[in-house]
Amino acid sequence: MIVGVDVGGSITKAVLFEKGEVTGTAVSRSAEDPVTSVSGVLGKLLSDSATDLADIEYLAVSGGRSRRLPASLLNLEVKKVDEIQSIGIGGLRLAGVEEGLVVSMGTGTAIVWARERGRKVTHVGGTGIGGGTAVGLGQRLLGVSDALVLNDMAKRGDAKSVDLTVGDVVGGAIGALDAKMTASNFGKLSGVGSPEDIAAGILNMVGEVVGELAHLSASGVGATTIILVGSLTKLDYVSGKVLTTLQSFGREPVIPKLSEFNVAVGAATEASWGT
Repeated sequence: MIVGVDVGGSITKAVLFEKGEVTGTAVSRSAEDPVTSVSGVLGKLLSDSATDLADIEYLAVSGGRSRRLPASLLNLEVKKVDEIQSIGIGGLRLAGVEEGLVVSMGTGTAIVWARERGRKVTHVGGTGIGGGTAVGLGQRLLGVSDALVLNDMAKRGDAKSVDLTVGDVVGGAIGALDAKMTASNFGKLSGVGSPEDIAAGILNMVGEVVGELAHLSASGVGATTIILVGSLTKLDYVSGKVLTTLQSFGREPVIPKLSEFNVAVGAATEASWGT
C-alpha cells in the first residue's frame, strides 16, 4: 500500500492506494510546517482505515507545499510528484478515460490537457479566479469568509439582482448567447441587492469565468472531454454554474467521484508507475 498526499496551503488531503484502487481518504487542516501537516493527515488516514504504518511502502506527495518536505518521513520514503502532472493523471484516473481537459478548481484554477492515460500532460493555463476569489470577496463585501456559508447564502439569493444579463443589455439573445446569460458581473450592484444576492453574484462570477475558460481551452487543444476536479466541485452552487456554462456551449463535463482528492490520487498513481 502507498499513500498519496496533496499538501495544500490550508487543507491537506490523503488517499490510501492499494492495488491501484483508493481504499481510504482523509482530510485535515494544514499546519505552518508541511511535515506536521503530512504527519497529521497520515495519522488520521491510518486510524480511519485501521491500517498500520508498517504496511505503507512510501508516501507520494504533491501540492504547493510538498517541496519543503524531506526525502523521508516517519521512516518512509517521500516521492515528490509535480502538481501539474498530478492534476492531469489524477483527473484521467478518476474519470476513467484516456484523455481529457482537467480543470482543477481550488484557490485559483489550473487547466491541464492530459493524454495517453496521463503519460502526456500539458499545462494549458488557468486563472486566478477560484475559491480564493470567493472567500476574499465574501469577506470584504459580506463579512463572510467560510465558503460553505457563502454557498448556502448563494442558493437563497438571485445573481440577477446584481448582474446585468444579455437580455438587460440588448433586449434578448444575441449570437450564441442566451438572454439569461450574464453580460456584466455586478453590473447592477447599486446597494439594493440582499447579502444572499451578493453571495450568488460572487459565486456565479467564479463559476461562469471558470466554465467559459474551460470551454475556450478545450476548443484550443481539441479536447472533447472536460473533467472538473478540486475542492470547488464540492460547492454545489459553484459547480452547478460551471456545468450550466459549459452546457450552454454544448459541452458535457464530468465531475468524478473523489474529485476533491484528485491531486493526491494523481501523485499516488504516477509514483506507482515506477514500482
